[in-house]
Amino acid sequence: MPSLSMDAVTHWTANTSSLARALESGRDVASLPLTNERPSELQITSCRALLAELKNAHNQLRNSTNANGTVSQAQDEQVLELVLRCEAYLGRAALLHIPPEVLLEIFKFVYADAMPLRQNRTALTIRSVCRQWSHIALSSSCLWTFIPINWNLPLRTRPLIDLFLERSRKAFIHIHVTNSRAPVPVGWSLAKSASSWLQQRNFASRIQSLSVGALDSKRDALAVYLLDQSAASLNSINIAKWTDRLRRAFFSRPTQHRWTSIFIPISKDIETVPNLARTVKDLRVQLHCSYAKSLFACLGDATELEILHITDTDSWIPSQSEIVPHVELSSLVELQITVFSDIAPLDLFLGAISAPRIKQLTLESTSSCIIDLWPTRDTPSWVFLDNHSQSLVSISTKNLPIHAELATSSVFRQTQVSFRLQAPTWGPPIPTTLQGSDTDSCGGTGILLLDIMVRRAEDIRMTGSDLLFARN
Repeated sequence: MPSLSMDAVTHWTANTSSLARALESGRDVASLPLTNERPSELQITSCRALLAELKNAHNQLRNSTNANGTVSQAQDEQVLELVLRCEAYLGRAALLHIPPEVLLEIFKFVYADAMPLRQNRTALTIRSVCRQWSHIALSSSCLWTFIPINWNLPLRTRPLIDLFLERSRKAFIHIHVTNSRAPVPVGWSLAKSASSWLQQRNFASRIQSLSVGALDSKRDALAVYLLDQSAASLNSINIAKWTDRLRRAFFSRPTQHRWTSIFIPISKDIETVPNLARTVKDLRVQLHCSYAKSLFACLGDATELEILHITDTDSWIPSQSEIVPHVELSSLVELQITVFSDIAPLDLFLGAISAPRIKQLTLESTSSCIIDLWPTRDTPSWVFLDNHSQSLVSISTKNLPIHAELATSSVFRQTQVSFRLQAPTWGPPIPTTLQGSDTDSCGGTGILLLDIMVRRAEDIRMTGSDLLFARN
């Protein structure tokens, strides 16, 4: 072993002493409890100073040479333990020092982003973290307004419903009637005990939105009761599946009732309610294409409609002679159409709509077997794009084969329009004119047509491995 100079020994001894002093000072920090109580400013300052002192002394010691050529393993472990504890303490302190108004906005964001059936669990989780979070959560009635209720209203869930009704105070509430595999008792409708319990709570006048899962006719009594009892405050409805009693309860509501959001399956019955869409701002429907005529007949008076989502639920292809009423939706800004296995419904729906204020167009397919290309010249879809090229600012597609002729359309030449064109998970890249039977997924023809798109819009680009083309 090489001999050490007196300076090196002195330097190493000094560093060892400074580390020893830091470790001695760390005894106080090691005793600090990692609780959910907000630490004082003095504790935070002391912890920060110790952390800096530990890191500095330990780094200096490692850079020097001790008599044995190594740093004590015991010291290493002791320093590491203290450093981790300091960082954990400071990290928790930072979280506990976030201003309440900022925390509330974070809570609202997390709450809104949660799956609907998990929103009540989110509120309970926030409440149970620490005293500060609990105080903010309990003082914010908006976090307790989503209440899932099982169709049979079991006794074990009623205290939780009472808890949410109490903590939401007088705020409007959102009820979701959930399905379950619980057996249906013979002759069960809405048990007298359950009906009496609901009446005693007297919350029907506070229901602002009602969501009903896919219930069958044996399990729909509670949903029908809530729909019948809800007052004028109910302005949003989401029904996954019709039953005869739900249908009657919904369509028997006064025609002057003001809806702001409706999400329902469409059938011919909607023709009997011409005023249904008059006050709606957000309409989301699922329908068989054969009922498109019923839908657009209903939309004639939808002067306040801002958001329209249409989902085609079947592979039925409309004939060329299929005619639906043409409607002008003067307030519409967002249109989303989801088709199943053919692009023909896109032409059917887009050909029936005029929306002078539309900003966002989203087209999707739920199937991977579409072989036709969209859009082609002189089709209703092409005419829709041309007529709305000045107002559109965003066009998105997903799982649709895109025709290269899109590059020649007037909407493509509008620099204010952003594109997000996601290729299907099968077949040729986009844009392309290769037929669906052609198995060449990356051949020269496809690449040349991609070049055509790029030449016509220099700021279009390919991002990701899923052939997602975007122009922002």
